Amino acid sequence: MRLNKKDGLNIVPFIDIMIVLLAIVLSISTFIAQGKIAVDLPSAKSAQQDKEDEKKVSVVIDKDNKFFIDDAEISEDELKDKLNAVDIKTLIELKSDKNAKFDSFVKVIDILKEKGVNKIILLSHAGAAKNFEIAQKVSGVDIIITGDTHYLFGTEDYKKFGLPVVADYPTKFMSPAGEPVYVVEGWEYSKLVGHLQVKFDSKGIVTSIKGLPLIPYHEDSTFERKDASGKKYNAEGAERKEILKELSSSKYFVKAKADVRGKKVLEKYKKEKEVLGNQVVGTISGEIMPGGSAPRIPSTAYPKGSVATRFVAETMLTQMRSFGSHIDLTIQNSGGVRSAVEPGDMTYNDAYTLLPFANTLYLLEMTGAEVKQVLEDALEFALVIGSTGAFPYGAGIRYEANQYKDKDGHRLVKVEIQDLEGNWSDIDVNKMYKVGTNAYIAGGKDGYKTFGEISRTRGGEDTYLPDAESLIKFMKLNPNFKSDSDSNVKFNFDPANERKK
Repeated sequence: MRLNKKDGLNIVPFIDIMIVLLAIVLSISTFIAQGKIAVDLPSAKSAQQDKEDEKKVSVVIDKDNKFFIDDAEISEDELKDKLNAVDIKTLIELKSDKNAKFDSFVKVIDILKEKGVNKIILLSHAGAAKNFEIAQKVSGVDIIITGDTHYLFGTEDYKKFGLPVVADYPTKFMSPAGEPVYVVEGWEYSKLVGHLQVKFDSKGIVTSIKGLPLIPYHEDSTFERKDASGKKYNAEGAERKEILKELSSSKYFVKAKADVRGKKVLEKYKKEKEVLGNQVVGTISGEIMPGGSAPRIPSTAYPKGSVATRFVAETMLTQMRSFGSHIDLTIQNSGGVRSAVEPGDMTYNDAYTLLPFANTLYLLEMTGAEVKQVLEDALEFALVIGSTGAFPYGAGIRYEANQYKDKDGHRLVKVEIQDLEGNWSDIDVNKMYKVGTNAYIAGGKDGYKTFGEISRTRGGEDTYLPDAESLIKFMKLNPNFKSDSDSNVKFNFDPANERKK
């Protein structure tokens, strides 16, 4: 028995999963480039034991484009000499800050290529679209493992199970040098474990690559289907057994074993979490406030967009004003708000489902002109460059914008600021405003480059208060909150082309 084409597979999160990325064991040096975010790579225990004494050189590019080798700062002029002095068999690991210039990253690659390093794997959290661009514009990179966009790379066979395949695993591109570059992504939330087998020739060119993305499932996994009327339901009984039988015979799915030790450790905390998680912090009345992926950008289906994001911005503004200093406005990216806000009791669990990333509230000071540029940056990234999650909403601020740029390259039509008495007036481009946001976009992420530039050059203030905690505090202060009906955004979009433009 097959799942219908439009049926979905809903994988229950596993208690304890460790994903080990084994890059490639080569006869000459391997270069691992980590773009956009600086994180340590996990390594298999056995590999760690085999290579614990093996030398490794760590090259870091920070947000200010300063170079470091093994934590010691070096000048750009010294960089080439230092790297050339490294033995060719030594593992070289490059980590580039998300805010570093891409030219700095390419500069290190070029040095290593001149040195004879010809096998390069890039681990990047820049999203599929950006890494597709890198694959076609940068020579020397062989494989890119991307993230952030949560795309499922697979085969046509996956579509038989109702899975949202976006691209092949791997997807092939050609670099400016005419060499193949392969891009893969691991879908989302540990739902997929990718497996690549790669062969290189003596010049470091990929001659053979086989990819098999595996989707783990569990005996307790739920399987979502649709009946004849299109209504979703979870398969049970004999129907569920047939699904499990088919998955067990497919090479694309693997049955995961329960981690008994992990389950035992977590069990003692589970009850405490449930008690706290189910505590009611307040009640929402009125209409549902759309949020999550679908309404990020206003559309025909959601003409006001993500009202839930405006609501979150309101909770941030209230909380930051309670600190004792006047805050003029707050700006929140829609991608940070992961669900709708429905009428009824709101619990701790609801708050952390809505805001799961533990972003902290951040304060910046900027001119009205800079505030407008922040919005322009976010709109450009949401509509053209990157992720729809960048689309901005706010509190104490409202704006009108067009889907397409005008002759001057602007989308904004009007921006207004609300004073403490509730009156709206046009933003003053020369006035300094205190702007609250979350630390994620304050650092320039999600295309908020003006935020990032101000943070780097003038600094800001991190309150270290998580956004979910701010929401909880707001609800306790307003235990009977009537839902917002508007998003504070008027977006003039083209109904015939509601995609990115």
